[in-house]
Parts: sequence; C-alpha cells; structure tokens
Amino acid sequence: MATYLLSLCFSTQAQNAQYGQFVPYFGANPGFATTSRAWYSYGGSGAIWTNGLSQVTSLNSSDWTFLGASDTYSPSFVQGDYIVIRIFRLAGDNTDSLGILASFIWGAATQLSSSGPANIAQSPLRLGGNPVAALSYPMPAVASWPVAFTIENGGTVVPTWSYCLGQINALTNASFYGFSVGAAVVDFTNSSNFYFGLDPTVKVGGKGAIDEDGDDDGGEEEANEPPDA
Repeated sequence: MATYLLSLCFSTQAQNAQYGQFVPYFGANPGFATTSRAWYSYGGSGAIWTNGLSQVTSLNSSDWTFLGASDTYSPSFVQGDYIVIRIFRLAGDNTDSLGILASFIWGAATQLSSSGPANIAQSPLRLGGNPVAALSYPMPAVASWPVAFTIENGGTVVPTWSYCLGQINALTNASFYGFSVGAAVVDFTNSSNFYFGLDPTVKVGGKGAIDEDGDDDGGEEEANEPPDA
C-alpha cells in the first residue's frame, strides 16, 4: 500500500489566473512545499488517510519524495494505494484570506492490453462497491469554504489545501485514466474569484512511466523514471 500526492500551485496575480492554469513545473529544486505540477510518494509513518474524499489538514515536507513532473510521469497505482491532491498558493501573492472549492473528475480509461474486459469502471476509486467518478470538496456555501493550513519552506509560509480522494481499486489490466483537477478560489477580502484546472494522466496497474505522448514506455526512458532515493 502506497500513497501518491499530486502537488499543484495557483497564483491569483500571475498570467496563470488569466488562462485558468496551475503554475507550471519548473524543477524539483525548491522542494516539496513550493513545487507545482509534480508527483510525490509518501514515506512517513502512521496511517493518516481514509477511503473516500476527505480534507487533509497537515503535511510534513520531509515525508514526501519527488517522483516526476505530472506532464511526463504518473505513478503506477495498484489496489489499496491512496491518491492525495495538494493545492497551494504561490509565494508572493498578497491575498491571505482565500477559500477553495476543489473538484475531481475521472475520465474513461484506456486499456494498455486488448485482452481486458469490454467494460471498465469510469473511476478506479470505489465506495460501497460503486465507482466514484466525480468528487467535490466542500459542498457548503462559499462562506464555508475551508481556509488553508501552512507548510514551512525555508522560513516562508506556504498556504496549502489538501485532499485524500480515497483508495485505488485496481483493474486486472493496466489502464490510463483521464483525470481532471479543478479549483475555484475565492478571496474573502474583496469577493474576487479565480479558477484553475489541470488534466494529468493517471496510470493504474502495470509498470513504468508515461512519455510526452501519454504512452506507456515500460520504464525504458530514464528521463521519466523517478530519481534514486
């Protein structure tokens, strides 16, 4: 059982807000707290996740190991693994009173083998035996949207919102899933609204990373492999 986290940064002032995009990946050198559009694996102790959508209210930077940029890499999820989404504000933005409504939508899977079943569940997540293809947190009115917790990064406080989506229910055959993450951001100080989205590829089952075309490379391209621990 493993836990993988997708880290996404937004800015209410940069051009990213104009185009509705999360901040691009610029390399992992800044560390976990400030790296956007990147996958990480959990190496901490203790079970802090539950099956089903829940908000995560604290994260330790030292517990997470960089795996790769989300544009070119996906962890290979297997049954029992957890998927966590972390959304944080770009350092330098001056708005501290922010709330977020986060949404997560699964697209249809593409099998990597023609010998698989004819029908595939719309989502690799399940609750009560049924696929969970759409999630949204929270559901209350805007005034109740959760504010951030913080992560320290070299003395800089990074406001963060994080969500555990639940456990993977693995398929018999390896498959790629289309997956969309959306964040509606409200600034409570002036009622301004901002919207961001990303659609990474998520791999369930099998081995290896994904190349720039979204294909299974079987782990042959070293550029897409996670770095040595």
